[in-house]
Amino acid sequence: MALLVTAGSAFGQAGCGCDYLIDKAGVYNNSKLGIKPGQTVCVKAGRYDYLRFNGFVGTASQPIRFVNCGGQVQVGVDAYYSGIQFNTSRYFVLSGSGDPATPYGFKLDRSNQSASGVSIGGLSSDCEVEQVEVAYAGFAGFMVKTDPSCDSATWRSNFEMRNVRLHDNYIHDTGGEGMYLGHSYYTGVTVTCDGTQKTVYPHLIYGLHVYNNRIERTAAEGLQYGCAPDAQVHHNTLAYTGISPFANYQNNGLQIGGGGGGDCYSNQIAHVAGIGLIIIGHLGDNRIYNNVIYDTSMDGIFCDDRAGSLANTNMLFANNTIHHTGRDGIRLYNQNNTNVLINNAVTRFNAKGDQGGRAFTFMQGATATLSTNVTAATINAAYYVNDSTNFRPAAGSPLIRAGTNISNWGITTDLPGENRADGSNYDVGAYKYIPIASARRSALSVTNSPAELLVFPSPTSTTITCKLSSELVISHLSVYSQQGVRVANIRTHQPVNSLTYSADQLPTGVYTVVVRDTNHQVYYGRFVRM
Repeated sequence: MALLVTAGSAFGQAGCGCDYLIDKAGVYNNSKLGIKPGQTVCVKAGRYDYLRFNGFVGTASQPIRFVNCGGQVQVGVDAYYSGIQFNTSRYFVLSGSGDPATPYGFKLDRSNQSASGVSIGGLSSDCEVEQVEVAYAGFAGFMVKTDPSCDSATWRSNFEMRNVRLHDNYIHDTGGEGMYLGHSYYTGVTVTCDGTQKTVYPHLIYGLHVYNNRIERTAAEGLQYGCAPDAQVHHNTLAYTGISPFANYQNNGLQIGGGGGGDCYSNQIAHVAGIGLIIIGHLGDNRIYNNVIYDTSMDGIFCDDRAGSLANTNMLFANNTIHHTGRDGIRLYNQNNTNVLINNAVTRFNAKGDQGGRAFTFMQGATATLSTNVTAATINAAYYVNDSTNFRPAAGSPLIRAGTNISNWGITTDLPGENRADGSNYDVGAYKYIPIASARRSALSVTNSPAELLVFPSPTSTTITCKLSSELVISHLSVYSQQGVRVANIRTHQPVNSLTYSADQLPTGVYTVVVRDTNHQVYYGRFVRM
């Protein structure tokens, strides 16, 4: 039985800016606590079996913040569902940013077989989760949705989830999906109410933003979202996904499900047991671009139409780098869409050699307009800087200036944010070619793994901290605007693995951080200036 907690400390702990301090596991009902919009609930560092938050409602301009205080908060126990759970809550932030020395202030590391690490449901909406680590979950790392039931309040016609932001989190070693966002059955599910069967429809998520997350070693998909018509999913890193699925065909990298629309871009997906990016039953008018997909057992990208998909809508696949796929580079069954495939680099497809794989396969009457794609079943060293770790074009690569300017589609930057629209032809693939002047610089290796570079908080209106792993030392930091203009250039004069940069003078927008360490390795990150 869950413990209902009605008492705690109404006084903040020094240095944390708390209005209320939690120091024990349990169920916290705001009808008892009376936390107001704009206030901060701190969770004292330590071990907790579970935390439940019910009825915490802030406002759009004054959300209620839940922050770790004094170090890391560890949550989980084998006997309960969901380590941290929110119900009937709105306009709130769960942030692990409370201790600058701890990149992930909340760590979910135990659960039973059916439980998720962080669960946001019970008609909750308008929320943000940042700097949270799920180190183990019996099922999903994050579960964000309210399932439709006989209660009409849960039906699509009566409830919308809005403005969900999930960013700068680390999820690994889950028994199901890394992130499970939105319902899987856009066209409805059958429930029995008072002995009568009826079809009910799940709610939609408007304003879903998922970015800068690191997801590894998931039994099923690394990231799955559906019922989200205008989703923005970008700059996530997924590796070793679908390694032990609980059902057939649940072994993919990133899945866009029924009712899923919007943009999926600048993600890095590697070492996938099934398909790298699978799109099933989507709405249409999706843009899939600037993604790197590497080492998949099946296709790099798969897309079909299902009930609920809108006919005569566009599907754009542009500037993706797809390398070393077991079968096809891109496989399309979506005959009801207008498909455009442009500026994609599809190399070393049919890597298994026994599946008849091709760069592009069209089934069930699907067709596409193809333009300036570069495909090759085998490649030499001239294509990429490194064909397993660094997919930037090498000097002399056939990808350089081989593409088409697609600024008319609203795409003007590459994966890390370099400006493509500089008056010349676009480069093919996810990266713009950047010449390196000297032999020393040409030896630089590039990584985009959030494992080594953490950029927080994001969004921000004041400062940004860039932190490398403890064994790495920063020598140089640059910040670039979306237009490719360098707005900051900082060199360190003493060994540090963390730098804080003042962003309060920057215009609002998305910025790219480029950090170089003393071993001449380069790391990329991004932040949003509000």
